[in-house]
Amino acid sequence: MKKVTGLCFAILLAVNLAYSEHCEADESTGPTVMTIRHHASIPDGGSLEEFKQLSARWTERVLKRNPHFSEIRSFLHSDDNGIVLLVVYVGAADPPQESLNAINQALIAREWPDETQRKAFFARLGEYVDRSRNIRTQYSELLTARVPLE
Repeated sequence: MKKVTGLCFAILLAVNLAYSEHCEADESTGPTVMTIRHHASIPDGGSLEEFKQLSARWTERVLKRNPHFSEIRSFLHSDDNGIVLLVVYVGAADPPQESLNAINQALIAREWPDETQRKAFFARLGEYVDRSRNIRTQYSELLTARVPLE
């Protein structure tokens, strides 16, 4: 996955450099993008399918209902080294983490009103994801360029 990410970055950089002498740079615009790379493993009695279902349920019931995000995308990769779930969050602004957490907590309480079921869901999801290995990256600027058509 690192090789693919590095290759994509190198291609984008090369294209950007190739056109940079013919472009006028605009101000930084666009959304804030945050990624979280989750490292996961299959616990005893679990399955990759169950992990996908738990992740989808969390994404649909909470993340996609948070108004700070205009788009959420998840990418899953599984091989002999384990499971990586990359979640890409796109938002119109750079909201404070406290605001995101408060909204998520309210959505969690609404979607799982029964505390026993809520605890069971997150305990099971926690058996798959090692939160201490999560890698969070935030991109707050999207640079754009205008390329003359002549």
